[in-house]
This record gives sequence, structure tokens and C-alpha cells, in this order.
Amino acid sequence: MSTPPGKRLIRLACIYVLLIAGFAAAMIATYALPQARMLENAKRSQIVFETEGGGPTPLGLNGPSLDNYTDALMVDVSITTPGRSIVEAAFLNEH
Repeated sequence: MSTPPGKRLIRLACIYVLLIAGFAAAMIATYALPQARMLENAKRSQIVFETEGGGPTPLGLNGPSLDNYTDALMVDVSITTPGRSIVEAAFLNEH
């Protein structure tokens, strides 16, 4: 016997809401980590990014590749702006 369409739709909606709540909780937990060590590593990383320049292209082909600009942007995004709450930092990223 198959599940009626109404019950299936409700089940899928509940799964959807639970997934969003789980992802939101994971974002908040990530931004709740202490940032003192992250700031130290970001300062050291900045020096490396400035000295290395852009990354090499694999096999000399033009295409998507990781570069130091993207890495620096991701490090910057991971650091919370002082004075913001954890929830604001997790969901109101400027980048």
C-alpha cells in the first residue's frame, strides 16, 4: 500500500524544514568558535598570499582554479566583524 500524496507532501515539508534548521544550527555553531587563533592564522596567511601571487594554471589551460584571491576572501569571510552577534555574523555576511 502506497503513502497518500498528502502525507508524503507533509513528510517532505518536515524533512525540508529540519534540514534548513540543521544547516542554520551548523552555521551558528561554526561562527561560535573562538576567533583568537583564526586571527593569528589570518595574519600569517596574508603574508603568504601577498608573496605568492596568483596560483598556477593546471597544464597551462585557462579554466577554473583556486587562487590566492579566493583563498584570502574565504579567510576574510570566516572572521566575524567585532560587535556582531553570532547569528548576525553567520547569516549577514557582506561578501
